[in-house]
Amino acid sequence: VGAQHHIEGLVDRRLAALALLAFMFLLGIVAGVGGGALILRHRLQQRLFSLSNVSGPADLFMDRLEKEIDSGMKLSADEQAVVKAELNVTRGQIQEIRQRTVTDLRSTARETLDRIKAKLPEEKRDELEAKARERLAPWSLLQDK
Repeated sequence: VGAQHHIEGLVDRRLAALALLAFMFLLGIVAGVGGGALILRHRLQQRLFSLSNVSGPADLFMDRLEKEIDSGMKLSADEQAVVKAELNVTRGQIQEIRQRTVTDLRSTARETLDRIKAKLPEEKRDELEAKARERLAPWSLLQDK
């Protein structure tokens, strides 16, 4: 009977240790995913709608495309210069599209907020402005008037 009780105690402690290990593993997963999501959100807020950030995904794409064309075709120096010049034209066009898009999104956000505020009682307008600024300013979508 004493040996049986001792074995049950060992099994209980091992199960408790395994449960604790599993719990710690799950906490690590949750922390990793949550932390990663926060970092991703912060980077998106910094880059997605910001016009101050000159480089963006299009630049990375154009740089990679230039390398792919160059390495895959064994271009001469003159041909490389032509490819680079044409890709720079496209890079500029993409940046212009991005700037227009961000400007339009900011304008739409401001117009929408102003339309809503105009239909609310005056005492609620400042609160709406503050809430919108809290949510949209980190994304660079709500600029000062």
